[in-house]
Amino acid sequence: MIGSKARVTGKVTADHLIVVGTMHGPVRPTELLELQPKVGDKRYEVLEMHLGATVDGEELRPMSAAEKPGLNVVESNPG
Repeated sequence: MIGSKARVTGKVTADHLIVVGTMHGPVRPTELLELQPKVGDKRYEVLEMHLGATVDGEELRPMSAAEKPGLNVVESNPG
């Protein structure tokens, strides 16, 4: 979570990212990006914006298939 008084500059990667403060840089959540007040350029898998949230950036777009994390398949051993 990027708190309301936080100012983050740089790339942020997380499963579920909640942005309440100010972000400057790319954000790459693997599951959910939750925006509360204003934030900048973001990529997302699932996006949730709360009432009153704004995006102040040039990009807000879903991740392409190539950017999504790969699926790890684990087979069980019957023995």
